Amino acid sequence: MNYADRQLETALTAMFQQKVTENRSTMRYWPAVSDRLGEQVSRRPWEYVMDAINTPKLPFKPQYIGGALVVVIAVLLLVLLFNTDDGAGAESVPADSPQQIVPESGSGEPVGDTFDPDAEAEGATLVAKWGSPGGGDGQFNRPGGVAVDASGNVYVADFDNHRVQVFSPEGRFLRKWGSEGAADGEFDGPTGVAVDGSGNVYVVDGLNARVQVFSPEGRFLRKWGSEGAADGEFGGPTGVAVDASGNVYVVDTGSHRVQVFSPEGR
Repeated sequence: MNYADRQLETALTAMFQQKVTENRSTMRYWPAVSDRLGEQVSRRPWEYVMDAINTPKLPFKPQYIGGALVVVIAVLLLVLLFNTDDGAGAESVPADSPQQIVPESGSGEPVGDTFDPDAEAEGATLVAKWGSPGGGDGQFNRPGGVAVDASGNVYVADFDNHRVQVFSPEGRFLRKWGSEGAADGEFDGPTGVAVDGSGNVYVVDGLNARVQVFSPEGRFLRKWGSEGAADGEFGGPTGVAVDASGNVYVVDTGSHRVQVFSPEGR
């Protein structure tokens, strides 16, 4: 294998290793992951490919032209891979927009940046929206999940502000709870939220690898989970849902699975 081919193999290997863990559902984790793991993941994956192209050590010899062309073609394909929208003709979602939309069960009422459920898929009409970047009440720093209770109140997992905010159906700020940390009631990047039939709030505390449960007012009730791959452990939880019987479904992205628990976390 010549030098150019080795460079290509190294770059693409790093690229796809990162691609496995940095999929669309976890792109919002990147700055936090970079902070915790250090320089080895401090750059976006495609920058490794650019290293292969820009390296001054690459000898310019005729026998390497073929390898160089392969590198260029690979870069073009990877650019298309990372910049393709989900669905033909879909518009890109701004980086500071809410990342999940969950309609109120059975009602079709608008939540956050939502659209009229009776509108056609094309030309849908925006009904309501609220929020702006920041750390104040009613502001968001990369919100990661949303849920609605039986009264239509809206619960938002505010990832980089390490808190949950609650709004009226019209978007009026009602209350909040949480701060950065690992103690009961604290969060390290909450990514998902769900509300059960009694109004209790289940929050996926992503970087603490656990689920916390609160009363509707935000009083801490219980928790379960820790980092790992065994039953009841999490390797990067990102989403949560609660069914009519109170069973809790947790998307464990890092472990490539869904785990189901009783309301008490068994």
